[in-house]
Amino acid sequence: MKTKLQSDSSPVSLEAESRFQSKTLIRIKADLRLCEKHEPKFFNVDSIKYRCHPIYDLYAASKCDKIININRKRSLVGNVNNTDYLCCTVRRSNDITRKHYSHRFVFECHRGLIPDGYVVDHINNNKTDNRLRNLQLVTQQQNIQKYRPYAKMAAFILFF
Repeated sequence: MKTKLQSDSSPVSLEAESRFQSKTLIRIKADLRLCEKHEPKFFNVDSIKYRCHPIYDLYAASKCDKIININRKRSLVGNVNNTDYLCCTVRRSNDITRKHYSHRFVFECHRGLIPDGYVVDHINNNKTDNRLRNLQLVTQQQNIQKYRPYAKMAAFILFF
């Protein structure tokens, strides 16, 4: 078996590396096919512009955080879960239902699927404000750094 040395001088199998690269390439191609297959559809309901979700094709979201069922033209009523995020129940055509965070749903409708390793962050720290202009894509590490000052302040208030 052929090996090569990495920068930290640990041997790595070329076969294992090529398998990892091919799996990654297959996943990227599948994501691209999904994106190519889905052409974003826009439509208006009650003078509000909605955009379809790339995966859940029965639903669409507006930039002002409204999510609707396309067939029924009715708004979805979300529930606040135990972490204070709004959730909605969605499904694909002929598929089982699934809970989905509303902020992630709105973001995916307008900006595309969220890459691995990234999270959707609320800019104003209000977990129920799911307007598109209040959402940003950050890494998990950046999201933790953003909330660290608030955690220290809360601990200070609790102890004094």
